Amino acid sequence: ERAIGTVLSKARRANVRVIDVRATSAVVYPGLADYHTHVVAGGMLLTGRKVDLSGVSTKTEFVAAVKDAAGALEPGEWMLGGGWDASAFAAGEGPKRAWLDGALGSSVPALLHSHDMHSAVASSAALDAAGVDDGAVDPPGGSYARD
Repeated sequence: ERAIGTVLSKARRANVRVIDVRATSAVVYPGLADYHTHVVAGGMLLTGRKVDLSGVSTKTEFVAAVKDAAGALEPGEWMLGGGWDASAFAAGEGPKRAWLDGALGSSVPALLHSHDMHSAVASSAALDAAGVDDGAVDPPGGSYARD
């Protein structure tokens, strides 16, 4: 009550529109607006993240983080994770399949999502497992970037 009252009084002094709701026998949720979700991929990252690439901004950092995380993989296990931000890399750079293949070898499947979950980089082994090759047709509403 005291902390809420302090926040409300500060907001009012700052001329912020405040709606004071006092629910004694109900639950009030904040109005969070996100018009889409990434439930499956987000869940996978929360439960199975093998490599955290947030804060990585160079090929050297990316490869080092992947190699470090690879040591914890069981034979045949997929490397999952991500968190990389394309805008953190130099213009025209960003994670590439060749970086993964060089760090992991050709037999380790890896799928590493960007921080916003709108793109991912996959190793050659992951693409093979998914049946995606150079002749693959882009999916409806999306595309396979080829390097």
